[in-house]
Amino acid sequence: MTKTLLMFMAITLCIACKSDPKKKEPIASTSIQPDYIAYQSHISKAEKHILDSNYVAAFKQYDTAFTLVDKPLAKHCFTAMQVSATVDSLDHFKKYSLKGMRRGLLPQYFKEDSLLNGYLKQKELYPFIDEHFEPNHKIYEESTNTFLIDTLKQLTLLDQKWKVHYWDSLARVDPENKPKYDSLYNIIVSDIVDNKLIPLIKEYGYPAERSYGIKAVNYAGKNGGSQRRSYQNSNATVILMHYYSLPQECKYNDLLLNEVMKGNLEPTSYATLIDFQAQWGKRKYCKVRHFNEWHATKDSTQFEAINKRRKTLGLRPFQERLQKNKRGQKACKEIKEGNFKHIKLFYWCG
Repeated sequence: MTKTLLMFMAITLCIACKSDPKKKEPIASTSIQPDYIAYQSHISKAEKHILDSNYVAAFKQYDTAFTLVDKPLAKHCFTAMQVSATVDSLDHFKKYSLKGMRRGLLPQYFKEDSLLNGYLKQKELYPFIDEHFEPNHKIYEESTNTFLIDTLKQLTLLDQKWKVHYWDSLARVDPENKPKYDSLYNIIVSDIVDNKLIPLIKEYGYPAERSYGIKAVNYAGKNGGSQRRSYQNSNATVILMHYYSLPQECKYNDLLLNEVMKGNLEPTSYATLIDFQAQWGKRKYCKVRHFNEWHATKDSTQFEAINKRRKTLGLRPFQERLQKNKRGQKACKEIKEGNFKHIKLFYWCG
């Protein structure tokens, strides 16, 4: 059975993993490189100010963050637009809307958000959006790699197929044989990661938003509404989360950290993957410590060290994640009651 599965995988992926015929020559490096950790640090501070309802201070942090990188993340552009609308800074609202459209945000996303739609109508800005959308969206399209999109799609479909088949189905209906199904799935996901995804990362960089583009993801199900929507691309990270849900060595961590420094992998995603390793990894071969971004240790003696590790990635203390959670739960309740105007931190409803 295992040989049959591996043959199937080889056939499925032979086209997806071919050389990219449109691969461009690398751009010559410049003397000033984007500081993605500093960028994340300012974004984290802005989100803390939003938690404290200090929107002027948050506005200043976004303004600083966006001067550090050419490609701010779409969700950060979206929130910065909301904050600039809240403090009524028209010039910055326009600037952030242009940045957002260059990062894949569509006018319909603005229209579907009560806060943004209200400001756009109040300031009569829809003609401005319509005028600038096409040229800025073209910049976005030209910055994405269609080869990566197609390849990651194939890898994701393959991973999901066998995860559903073994973990979500057979392992549940036949728990006595769960170790066997774990082993079979581990063979598949390890092949995807070791032989397909990691070589892709080494050649092209981590395939996420800055090279792959964004997707509008409704993380509360089909009927969650725009308030529960996120703008991201996490296909590769989800595959690695599945991979590290089984005991693995942590031999790719230097590679992944380097992708953080290059801006291809979000610090929050890297911290999540390390948390999976800390939770489920082979301690004999993979001795890593929690970041408390996804899986968390309750050992309070480690909290100070955890937050020091988080700071190296530009992340705020993990306790603020709990604040985001509570804020999101409150937003969920208010949305059900008809209040849709919330500045989004893309954490639950909030």
